[in-house]
Amino acid sequence: MELGLSKGVSGYVYHCVPVVIHCWLSHQDNFQAAMRSIILCGGDTDTNAAMVGGILGAKGGPDSIPNDMIDGLLLCPFSMKSFQGLSAQLQSTLESGQRCQPLSPFWGFVLVRNVFFLAVVAVSEASKRSSLLGGLLASLPLVSCLGMIWLYIDTGSTEKVADLSKSVFWLVLPSLPFFLMLPFLLKKGWGFYSSLGLSTAVMIGLYYGMMVFRFGHLYADQLDELSRLAEESSLPTHASEQCVSACRYLATVLAALIHGEDRDEVLSPDWKPLKKLNDIRPLHPLIQEIIQSATSNGMPQKSVRREYPADR
Repeated sequence: MELGLSKGVSGYVYHCVPVVIHCWLSHQDNFQAAMRSIILCGGDTDTNAAMVGGILGAKGGPDSIPNDMIDGLLLCPFSMKSFQGLSAQLQSTLESGQRCQPLSPFWGFVLVRNVFFLAVVAVSEASKRSSLLGGLLASLPLVSCLGMIWLYIDTGSTEKVADLSKSVFWLVLPSLPFFLMLPFLLKKGWGFYSSLGLSTAVMIGLYYGMMVFRFGHLYADQLDELSRLAEESSLPTHASEQCVSACRYLATVLAALIHGEDRDEVLSPDWKPLKKLNDIRPLHPLIQEIIQSATSNGMPQKSVRREYPADR
């Protein structure tokens, strides 16, 4: 059946529902194959994959989902345990017919949210009385510390906490000139929003420079080190093999483009650094299949916005 969706399957119901049902019927007993099939269709892949996954999960239960597609997930503000509890509560409600209390978000999220808003108010109020006190409160790494606590509670991995701490250190550096440039421009008579905008633009440029410094110089003679750093940056929040492989590939592509390599060559399935990346450690089969499919014409598939009758 030809739907004429040259740019992929959109989230419009007349487009996505037939394709979702087709993927489900074609792979009723193979969760991973169904996910691969719907993602390779392109377009609004997150929506369509969620629909396929929901149907397969409802039919086959949690045991039908491969462990490597669950391990390493970081779900904010909930955890995998809370979702399992939600499923059990839904089943109990359906069987008993009685309403039950909704599950509360993970306490760590509530704590981080409340501390964040409290910190914003505290900095604002303190700065009215003393810029030094306001600066002291604003400089405290509250979000970083709470994030590390949350990460440890969720994963129990001290290695991931150490990697996060190191990444925060390096990524704080490009933001420091922002706090010098903003007051300099304000004292020179610039308006607040123009000063803020220019200072932010400079900060973004420095972040770009930091990425070039951290990854760019490793291309193309030290792809093994580039691959290791990309994997290290992925592990704290996206530890599944698919996510790690995607991060390794993306870091290599970005480093090549920074060095001025031709875009079509970089996105070619026969790109030599891609083969070297697989020699270092093979990319996950799903990532390799997506790369081969998306670059078969030398160009990645374009995602399409959702289409609704009102758009016509």
